[in-house]
Amino acid sequence: MYLSCKTVSKPSRGRAALGGIRAQLNCENPILAVHEPTFGAVIDRFIEEERLLEIKKQRPGEICDHGLSYGTVSSYLSVLRHIRAKWGATRLNRVKPVAVQEWLKTLDAAPKTKGHMKALMHRL
Repeated sequence: MYLSCKTVSKPSRGRAALGGIRAQLNCENPILAVHEPTFGAVIDRFIEEERLLEIKKQRPGEICDHGLSYGTVSSYLSVLRHIRAKWGATRLNRVKPVAVQEWLKTLDAAPKTKGHMKALMHRL
């Protein structure tokens, strides 16, 4: 099963969002990619489903019907960047709570920031 970018109505954003998923599906073992996705694929899906990039394009304070505020989206995207750097290529079934806790301990960040990272990973 191969996905084409031509099926996306907004090519620039769609290609970026589906790039990681398409690469996984087109890998040597597409069954594994579907049944055991990477954490990066989950992040991509979350960004797409919650329309984070659309909300981010709005100005702060604008009323939107997406459910998330501009500030929340900005925070999510910032945190997701750090999470993707560490866990993006890891298969979802290999992300273990103990490993996440150990990673959070090594970060040079405020405890509140680490709490936000942990909470967002749990939400994903």
